Amino acid sequence: MENLFPALVAVLAGLAFLYRTRTSSTTPPKAIPSPPTPAEVEIVSKESDFPPDWLTSSQLFELERRAIFSKTWIPLTHKTHFPSPGSYHTYNLASIPILLIKGKDDKVRAFHNVCRHRAYAVATRESGTSTVLGCRYHGWSYNANGQLIRAPHFDGVEGFERGENGLFEVGVKVDGQGVVWVNLGSCDEKEDGSISINGKIGGGWRWIGGGKLDGAFNWKGALTPPDLEMVPGSFIQSLLQPKSESTHLFPNMFIVTIPRSGCWLSLSLIPVSERVTSVRYDVYGAANRKDERAQAVLATIEEKVKSRISNLETEYQSCLNTGSILPGLDLEHSDTQKQILSLLKAHAKLEKSRGAEIYPARREPRMNVKYQQAEQLCQELDCDASHKSLAW
Repeated sequence: MENLFPALVAVLAGLAFLYRTRTSSTTPPKAIPSPPTPAEVEIVSKESDFPPDWLTSSQLFELERRAIFSKTWIPLTHKTHFPSPGSYHTYNLASIPILLIKGKDDKVRAFHNVCRHRAYAVATRESGTSTVLGCRYHGWSYNANGQLIRAPHFDGVEGFERGENGLFEVGVKVDGQGVVWVNLGSCDEKEDGSISINGKIGGGWRWIGGGKLDGAFNWKGALTPPDLEMVPGSFIQSLLQPKSESTHLFPNMFIVTIPRSGCWLSLSLIPVSERVTSVRYDVYGAANRKDERAQAVLATIEEKVKSRISNLETEYQSCLNTGSILPGLDLEHSDTQKQILSLLKAHAKLEKSRGAEIYPARREPRMNVKYQQAEQLCQELDCDASHKSLAW
């Protein structure tokens, strides 16, 4: 009996061994997960360089005004818009009023559209022709070179110099393609030919027409190349043989050439605030062709611009409601968005080092005792005129 017990234990151990062996041979081992690739680790661990309020922040918009629109070269228009001396156009570039005017020497100049006396607008219309522009408040007048030529109540005052009170000038450059660029922070000339545009748009063109429409969206959210929606629908079959091509002029303008139509389009996104953008569109046609087809292109472009703005507004409102970025706007893989972010970071770093906000476009007026005496006289005359008006 004593010899039977060890034998029984041995048999049971053998059966247990056979069971484990059978089970391990029929049940596949569990798969061991492979380690994540470096790219997968980066996707999981890396946070976006772009803030979540990239398209909605008022503070970011103010930084854009200082870091981009106040100190970099901005494409505004085309030389075709200045056919004769005195031709002028006004712009509000990120809420900074700008005046462009052609002088008698056929040179296009740019100025802050602000009177040196009381900071009222010198030119109140969007466009016109005049070699002399006068502020309606106190009648200060300037020629097309920005020089002060008349200053009521100040003329004849000892120590007051007209030459020191002209319009504040803005850097301007017309490149080889005829695009007019401005720089509010520097008058250093822009290198000619630095931008390569698909299709020739330099000479031999005339302005067919255009307009400006405001939309409730952030300008950066529209910085994708114009797609087929921007091409006139009734001419798609003919115009896309070959396809239209677009060129982005950083930061805010697109040039779209439309083959077989004799036309090209400029489309500018001019920010008004972080939530409002003005869309400026202009159609140009060959100077030696009839304009029936060009007018048809313009009419269709206008409808397409309106439709595109409506779509952007809908998408942007959804962005505001959900707190998400616009659908289809891939910030991480957009060179344009990265370039904007880089400029903002660089300017913010500069401001931090100096301990104050930096406004490159700001211009301070010169003051002296005689100017202040003349200003006091002007204020007294204003007061007298006001009392007479109230009495009347």
